[in-house]
Amino acid sequence: MRYQLRTEGNHTFEVANLARNDGNEHIVRVLNQFRENEEQQRLTLIITLNNTHWVTLVIERQNGNYVGYYADSTATAVPGGITDIIQNNLGNNIRINNVSVSQQTDGWNCGLWALENASDINRVLNENPVGQVQNIINIIRDFLGRGHPNRDRNYFQNIRVGISQLFRNDAGFQDVQLQAYIQNREQIDPLLRTYLELGYHRVGGGYGLVEAPISLGVSDSSNFGDLPQSSLEGPEASRVSDLSKGKGGR
Repeated sequence: MRYQLRTEGNHTFEVANLARNDGNEHIVRVLNQFRENEEQQRLTLIITLNNTHWVTLVIERQNGNYVGYYADSTATAVPGGITDIIQNNLGNNIRINNVSVSQQTDGWNCGLWALENASDINRVLNENPVGQVQNIINIIRDFLGRGHPNRDRNYFQNIRVGISQLFRNDAGFQDVQLQAYIQNREQIDPLLRTYLELGYHRVGGGYGLVEAPISLGVSDSSNFGDLPQSSLEGPEASRVSDLSKGKGGR
């Protein structure tokens, strides 16, 4: 995997949803398993907040307590919902540090920034074991805020293309997509028709633009890379993406 985030040794990696309209059973189960398995020293969570925004939380055991490192690419405060659910399941002996810095300059790469930050936070923690440094929070913030020369639009677009190719070649994922379409067909079909009306791929430049129909391969993000942003950010288009993927994200 590109980010090398997986359950291995004494580290656990999970993707979880924190929503207001359900019991958050998955994240509760993950936190309880982490609490009960004392051999697990670190838990990395990629969390979607109400299916609209992705953030990072890395939790580490330290001398019988827990220390959390929270990163949001838009540099906002730790949501109360995260603090509550962590304390309710790990107890009050946890300190959550907000290591967020302003990184994201668009409205759609929060998920990839969450993965980048998870990888970077784990790298800093691996290189600075507990007890060896006193200013680990500032070290993490400085590392997340460094001017990475390659993290531009093309950098994230290439990551999206690579991930879409992995999914496209995964027969299991194709089955999931098909089942999701079958279950939500009555909702998806009219949205697709609306999307076709909004999203014709324009080629050329200046005067005399030529319109050509786009390919609607959901798993191939390159099909949507050059569309006018307004057609991708509209409520109809965003709902197509949400339903096809099962999740949203900004």
